[in-house]
Amino acid sequence: MKKICLLLIGLLAMFSCEQENLEGFVQSGAEQVQTRAATSSIADFNQITELDGIPVNVLNVGNTSCRYLSAAPSNNVINLFMKDDKSLRQRWYVRTGNLALAGGNTSISSPPFTPIIRPNGDKTEPVLVGATSSSYIPTSFSFVPLGTYYNIKYHEFSFPSQGPELYLQADTRTGPTLKFKTPNSSDLALWEFVPVGNFRLVNVQYEKVVDAGDFVNRRDISLQGAVFPSLPNDVEHTITVSETIRESSTFTETSGITTQEQSSFNMGLQAGEASLPMINIGGSVSSSTTSSKTKSYAEAGGYDVTVSQTFKVMIPANTACTVEVLKMAYNTSLTYVATFEKLDGAEAGKKFRIKGKWNGIVSTFLYYNIYRAEDNKLIETRIIDEQ
Repeated sequence: MKKICLLLIGLLAMFSCEQENLEGFVQSGAEQVQTRAATSSIADFNQITELDGIPVNVLNVGNTSCRYLSAAPSNNVINLFMKDDKSLRQRWYVRTGNLALAGGNTSISSPPFTPIIRPNGDKTEPVLVGATSSSYIPTSFSFVPLGTYYNIKYHEFSFPSQGPELYLQADTRTGPTLKFKTPNSSDLALWEFVPVGNFRLVNVQYEKVVDAGDFVNRRDISLQGAVFPSLPNDVEHTITVSETIRESSTFTETSGITTQEQSSFNMGLQAGEASLPMINIGGSVSSSTTSSKTKSYAEAGGYDVTVSQTFKVMIPANTACTVEVLKMAYNTSLTYVATFEKLDGAEAGKKFRIKGKWNGIVSTFLYYNIYRAEDNKLIETRIIDEQ
């Protein structure tokens, strides 16, 4: 008797779960999908250290004319330049709290020296100096996130630190001069990093991070409806759906590391196809599996999707019914991490990650609901397929 009771309890629990899942996709109205917040995020990593070994352009945000951090051809002057002229003097490596020049300066030979940036004697301007390659490269700067960009803060060696905090920044909005100044609220003190070279997109992972404002809102799309009269026998009807719906996809990089300055970062069309997020029937997001759908990482906006399907429904005897055909869809904002691989130069094969925000509308399952016409009671719901 005890075994029978336990079996009945188990069956009731299973039935309850099945009913809950059924209700999860029957409702076609807008709703906020409830998913558990992740205890640890795929985006919990240091974005700057990801760039180790990757040449980058360092761009000033506030200067509208001269944006590129640059070294002079033959002396120790550090300033801003209007472009990457391919001399290597606008290309840098982020190493142990410093910026090491990729090349192009004849005053500091590498090897035996590594050309790095330090403040001048009175700490008002940056200069290029040589650190011996065999020794420890001193930490001169802290790269401090501020919004979607970075401050480059001079690192004091004394403890406690003496004097005001100093930030590397453009002196004006159009000129080439750089200064160390205390205020850091202006966009003249903000910087972003652009990886230089040819790259391919390896993969993209997605996650809903509640603290980051992510959401998954269900917005099912009604495609077609039909009314069937009451007949004395069960009747099977064929329904054909051929409709166009609108989806969208936009990747926005939010970490001060950008691939969207196309003058330096290059990625072929096929090398930049990103798999879109996998949203399960309950609205949860998989961080380990992505959809078979792909869109270009670099392109943003909406696109058309064709929904085409033929299927059969059974209308019960003596019952007038209406049939509604819908496509599950979600308006979403998710955290993503994209992994890129360098394809050219001495750094070929090196990978780095970029974190950002993905916003889009994705559709998943095609399904239908059958309602009894006299009281609009749901009598059947069924998933037809997934696209």
